Amino acid sequence: MNSISPIEQIWQEKDPETQERLGREYRRMLLSALVVAEHFRQEGREMRDIIHHLDRLEKWMVTTFAPSAAPDVKKLSDDEERRIGRLMLGEGGKAINDVLSIAATSHAQVLQTLVNESSRPSLTVLPHGVQVRHVDGVMLPPARERHMPNGDAPWIESKNVIPRLEMLLDVLKGEGVDMSTIEVIEGEAPEKSFRYLPYWCIQIPGVNKQVLICEQEKQGTYVIHGTIPLHEIFVLSKDELLEKDTPKIEMISYWSQRSWKSKISQVLFDDEKKKNMRAEIAGEIKQIYTVERWIEMTNFQKRDLKIGEKKYSKIASDMGVPLVDKNMTQESHLELAAVIYGEENPVLAPHLKKMRARVEKERELGEDPEKWRPVIRAEYSYERWMALTAEERLKFDFFGKSLYLLAVIFGVKDKRGVVIVRTEILKLTLAVFNDIPQEEREKLEMEIQKIEKAEELKGNPEKLKEQIKETYTSADWVGMTYEVYSKINIGGLGIDSIASVFGVPRVFPGSRIVFMQLGAVIYGKDDEHIKKHMDQLEILEDSEKLKEILRKKYTAEEWANMEVPEKKEFQLYGIGLLGIGTLVGYKGKPVSYHIDHLKIGALIFEKEDVEKYIRPDLDNAIKAEELGDDQDKWRDEITKRYTRKQWANMGGPERRQVSIYGKRMTSIATIFGAERNILSSNEAYRKLTDTIFSSNKDDTL
Repeated sequence: MNSISPIEQIWQEKDPETQERLGREYRRMLLSALVVAEHFRQEGREMRDIIHHLDRLEKWMVTTFAPSAAPDVKKLSDDEERRIGRLMLGEGGKAINDVLSIAATSHAQVLQTLVNESSRPSLTVLPHGVQVRHVDGVMLPPARERHMPNGDAPWIESKNVIPRLEMLLDVLKGEGVDMSTIEVIEGEAPEKSFRYLPYWCIQIPGVNKQVLICEQEKQGTYVIHGTIPLHEIFVLSKDELLEKDTPKIEMISYWSQRSWKSKISQVLFDDEKKKNMRAEIAGEIKQIYTVERWIEMTNFQKRDLKIGEKKYSKIASDMGVPLVDKNMTQESHLELAAVIYGEENPVLAPHLKKMRARVEKERELGEDPEKWRPVIRAEYSYERWMALTAEERLKFDFFGKSLYLLAVIFGVKDKRGVVIVRTEILKLTLAVFNDIPQEEREKLEMEIQKIEKAEELKGNPEKLKEQIKETYTSADWVGMTYEVYSKINIGGLGIDSIASVFGVPRVFPGSRIVFMQLGAVIYGKDDEHIKKHMDQLEILEDSEKLKEILRKKYTAEEWANMEVPEKKEFQLYGIGLLGIGTLVGYKGKPVSYHIDHLKIGALIFEKEDVEKYIRPDLDNAIKAEELGDDQDKWRDEITKRYTRKQWANMGGPERRQVSIYGKRMTSIATIFGAERNILSSNEAYRKLTDTIFSSNKDDTL
């Protein structure tokens, strides 16, 4: 029977779990020594760097394998060291002498072989059936100055994890890559480093590229255009990687999931054909939209946008900015603008910077009110917050959050919506500024109670009527002047709110007849004091009498030709245009002053006059409203009426005569983003012509 060596005997006494652990420790230390040896050959490192690693390995072997009967042993023999290498790595196992040999001669391939042989790979399946090979060793090892000081504290830059690997695989799948060809190699996380997660190397043979990804926040992604031998990736730091002349290497930073996926898709798959297609789309868009108009585009305009046969979502997809669930968010809109106009565009760049900072901050804060509170208070003092005007509250945008979204985060609103009422603003104030003086807190709470009581009154007209009667007699009511009744306050409700509860038009200054109508609702028409004013009230209650008064005041032609300022200032008995409309039977919702005005006129005047003076303008206004700002629809209407030659040859006087559904030339120019001096500038008119007839360029001039 063959005798075994003391080394082998000590090994056999270890349980399997300990053997596995010792094997990992040996491979890690030996690999570190081999990497330094290879680096020594390439960049002339001092021999003492290699000796440092070998000395550590040797001490480990002595501590682990020296017989307990020989405690003074300082070094094992070369034969014993080789036995340990074979126990750890099999028959081809390496030892200290092999490292010294590599340092003296060119053995880069040996290092690669060791990485492959010593890893004992295990396969893990990722999304889309992609498999992972785990390799011992640190990819892109941190530079020395980035190592953490000694100690057990896990110093790290960030605890947030971004699923970049899964995002990359989704991009590859979406681009039609054969996922069975993808190879993913996972390294180890460095010890005592600010980086606590490993890098992955993703090999993409179909496009001859490699991607190095770490899922820790604030770690860069590196795209290698070509391939770098794996052993180099275990040697080079990030800075050394980027310093390489060939192959080309790009680093991609993370702003948001959408922008990261868009950028890496462009870097990996932007071949010449796709670049040419995108350049063509961008060129067509830039002919129609300035960057300013693009940035200001509304969602309605995005839905109507069409370049050739491509709608907005298709354009975004072709330009490498896919929409999430087809949502046309301002974030994706600006990322698309970056592809079209360039990130360095001086108009666009500040918007991009602001948006990306907002996305980054929004992602960092999440939906945690405890994180949002100090950030809000760093920007707003209590006094400044309380001094926000109604317009400022309406336009409020704090890292992408409006006041109603902040109210959701702080639990003031149960669900998202577009409206936040005064009570919710006050409750949000108390939640954000939760340490204001007790006196100030009680003041806000009292206002909240007051408003809530007023809201309760709005929903209970009979109770409101009782409170008004308890406060004012009908004699008091009919004797009030505007200066008095404009200051009425019943349970927090002013005169306009009271009128709204009872379905009476708003009480404008001087509209005493409306005030009397409100009194009739509250006290009853038979009240002795209200009766005296019934003659006026009868006019408002008799739509035919009201129409007769209006017909005496205006002809149908005068009504149809009324200018915008006059429409806005229109009042009869102190009642505005829509109030009069309600009284004569106009039941539609307000669309625009022009259409409302004409529809109300159609109810007032005789049929013959309506057909002659009002109906044509009304039909045109309705059609123009349907067309909106849709350039394609207006282009169709124009090209039905004019050839390119007819349009292009119009002089100033003829341009002034153009009217399509009531839209004059200057209004048409605005729809197409042209300059408003279209009547006098031939150059501006030529550009408008090119824009309108862009799809009919073969039309003879």
